[in-house]
Amino acid sequence: MISSQVLEQLEQLPESLQVEVLHYAEYLSSKYQKTSDMDYLKSIPGYVDSIEEVIKSPRSEWVNATELGL
Repeated sequence: MISSQVLEQLEQLPESLQVEVLHYAEYLSSKYQKTSDMDYLKSIPGYVDSIEEVIKSPRSEWVNATELGL
């Protein structure tokens, strides 16, 4: 698991760098707790609207990628 690898690497660093890593982890944690996945998707122009259209459309309107030669 990645957490054990992170801990192994941290143990090899001097304490001053461990403190810097801790501060950066705290920063990342606070930054990403404020933004939900849906908020991120809504920030992409047209993304959520197109997904909602697909969800609401009847299955008969869906296009198969192989039919388009993709």
